[in-house]
Amino acid sequence: IIVLVGFSYVVTRRLRLVPRRWQALLEFLLGAMLEFWQRIAGEKNGRRFFPVVATIFLFVAFNAWLSLLPGFGSITVHTAEGEAHLLRGANTDINMPLALALVSFVSVEYFGLRMLGVRYLGKFVNAGGFLSSMRLLLRGNLKASLSGLMMGVINIFVGILEALSEFIRIISFTFRLFGNMTAGEILLLVATFLIPWIFALPFYGLELLVGFVQALIFGGLTLIFLTVAVAAPHGSEH
Repeated sequence: IIVLVGFSYVVTRRLRLVPRRWQALLEFLLGAMLEFWQRIAGEKNGRRFFPVVATIFLFVAFNAWLSLLPGFGSITVHTAEGEAHLLRGANTDINMPLALALVSFVSVEYFGLRMLGVRYLGKFVNAGGFLSSMRLLLRGNLKASLSGLMMGVINIFVGILEALSEFIRIISFTFRLFGNMTAGEILLLVATFLIPWIFALPFYGLELLVGFVQALIFGGLTLIFLTVAVAAPHGSEH
């Protein structure tokens, strides 16, 4: 957070109409991300979701890259519970991926409820057909109610699966990021012990790429889930 906020402050405190090097770099990065988000979510929703998704992307990417700096994972301190690393890669502590997954989850539900209102809950609680068929059954219309009851039960089951899938995303997001980042950290640790450090440099380059890819996956999936959440039911325009 300090690096991102500090860099943004230094670059934007004296904005120029004709940008200089660092301002041009920041504008290029943000412009490229915004254009990419708009291709997926549309122009209006791309701008609406940009602050959340771009923050997640930059946070994951910079956490991954900063953890490659000297001192991360190599300096230990003595605590009451024993030795501990003074600096750790945030993405390799499961609490941070879990926190980001919860932010993604809350953002999806928030925008879904904000833009669709109660209709958003319809994909989780879809018992209308079942209740209508029950009324027909009570009126004695057995033939018309049987097929409706079957479809109603299926719709209720699908709604339960939809609700479960929302919560399962938290687990998949958490362990995807945590697993990939931890595996990369172990790879670098083993490589630096087995071979001279100069031959381990390609592994650092690989981890730079992995950090970017993981940030893109985390941010991209969040954007896709946001786009799906705010889509009007039955393919209608909202």
